[in-house]
Amino acid sequence: LTQRRTGSILCWVMTTSVYHKTRVRAINSTWLQRCDAAHFLTNSDRFLDNLTPYHTVFSELPDSYFKLFWKTRLALYYVYRNISSQYDWYYKSDDDTYVIMENLRSYLATFDPNEPHYIGFRLKRRMPQHGYNAGGSGYAMSRAAMKIFADRLFHEKSLCPYHEWEDLAVARCLASVGIYPVDTRDKHNRQRFLPWKPEQHYNADLTNMHHLDPNEIRLIDGMLYGVAAGIYNRSGRALGTK
Repeated sequence: LTQRRTGSILCWVMTTSVYHKTRVRAINSTWLQRCDAAHFLTNSDRFLDNLTPYHTVFSELPDSYFKLFWKTRLALYYVYRNISSQYDWYYKSDDDTYVIMENLRSYLATFDPNEPHYIGFRLKRRMPQHGYNAGGSGYAMSRAAMKIFADRLFHEKSLCPYHEWEDLAVARCLASVGIYPVDTRDKHNRQRFLPWKPEQHYNADLTNMHHLDPNEIRLIDGMLYGVAAGIYNRSGRALGTK
């Protein structure tokens, strides 16, 4: 049954108790508030309060890079089955990422969430034909793609074998049913989803930045929504225009 498109985005952030007092607080007070729904998936409730939307789904899994695929696999299923299956888009983020939600919304609006889409920064190392989306900078999966994962892929481990690279393993899992990354560059051939720090790229259509500490996340948010917004309001026109 085709659902009406609303453009709604559920954002979920993978984290761990080590970062509850730092990264989680920075993200929760900045860009995460601009999602239609926001959830942290973590391993415990240590240092968290009722102002933080969290789920302790990783309590039985060790904190290890080599367990990231199992965490992500569980998270994808949990988000769709236990939180909500009604959003158009499900955006996965790390806890050191900053997302410009207005740009993400605008770009995702060009796709139909009733079709299976898997959208992010496409890499082709180890998967030269179709590639995979970098996990750190985040990727969006449509409602249709999430349903396929929850209904089928989560239960058929032969289609989703383990790999120590979590993002490659997720891509290989989705590729087993014909869901592939797409080219997300803009009309000027610039990337929208970027897995690096902000000084390594500047782009008006940028959706996210990665490898940021909590102070950088707050600084970027303040520059975008405080300083820039104030200049725009006073000038009556967008920055950079004449």
